[in-house]
Amino acid sequence: MRKLPWRKRRGLQPKPPGGKTGVIRNVIVLPKLAANKLMRRRRLKKAGIVSGQHADIQEAVPSVTAMASAGAATARRTMPRLRWVLPSDGPVCAAGNLEVYITRDRDAIRAAQALRYTVFYDEMGARPSPVARRLRLDMDRYDDICDHLIVVDRGMDDGEQIVGAYRLLRGSVAKDNGGFYSADEYDLTPLMEQPIEQLLELGRSCVAATHRSKSTIQLLWRGIAAYLAEHELTTLFGCASFHGRDPQAHAESLSYLRHFHSAEPEHAVKALPDRHVDMEMVPKDEIDARRVWKAMPPLIKAYLRLGGVIGDGAVVDDQFGTVDVFVTVDMDQVGSRYYAHFDKRTDG
Repeated sequence: MRKLPWRKRRGLQPKPPGGKTGVIRNVIVLPKLAANKLMRRRRLKKAGIVSGQHADIQEAVPSVTAMASAGAATARRTMPRLRWVLPSDGPVCAAGNLEVYITRDRDAIRAAQALRYTVFYDEMGARPSPVARRLRLDMDRYDDICDHLIVVDRGMDDGEQIVGAYRLLRGSVAKDNGGFYSADEYDLTPLMEQPIEQLLELGRSCVAATHRSKSTIQLLWRGIAAYLAEHELTTLFGCASFHGRDPQAHAESLSYLRHFHSAEPEHAVKALPDRHVDMEMVPKDEIDARRVWKAMPPLIKAYLRLGGVIGDGAVVDDQFGTVDVFVTVDMDQVGSRYYAHFDKRTDG
């Protein structure tokens, strides 16, 4: 076959609409990018996606540059960059770049759910449902009825500003919406001896790995103290956890809590019979209290410092990969020294 001169080859054009196709010749003649677009256009037309002989390929398929940019942007992000609306009355407390807000904003809750997924599932090995895995969100029905305490770091990028979260469920809300979350593990009857409107359940506590410091934990508790005062709540409670599904791995710590920090038997909240794990595994005189305290999870330490008492029995949460204990704090019994430390709305 006679080869055409180079200049004439450059002048060749594709066949007009209705003419015979010349795929090989077009690939030779056209620049590579244009030829690829043409081939994609023909495949889309054959599949019925693009109609009309003159439909612009740009309307059906993103450009190669756009697709590459989108792919690179997706690879750079581990979670969606979310926007949310913070309460107009400002934070309940702040320290440096960190601010604490109480919110019901849907997008803010979604960002908190994304943080919870990172902490609970990616870091701690919880077992997500198929929906949670696909969305990369830790969520359940209680998210829609709870207030959400969030810690925002103003020094972070927009999609990464929420670095801490706590879920707050008031008794008056639980009463109208099917009860408390922890009732799936514990019999809450002893708590019902007081008006349910005075109760506050805390749950889903998490802090980003980059912000797990004493100052962040204190800021969380200052936000909780402000919330307690605003709604005139006197008792807070919830489940606190040890990492792992084997209670024996925490035998000394569980025994320490049972021997030294258990609630009075007549007022103790008890684990449901089919989930109850006896916490008294090590004799009292064999416990090294200093070693146990050093290894105690920070959240449990915080409860105990406030005078919290532990319920009867631990529970293995197989989904979240934790051994849970029940903690109750009577805020009327909290020492004034601690309450003054936490109950501040802002830094001066």
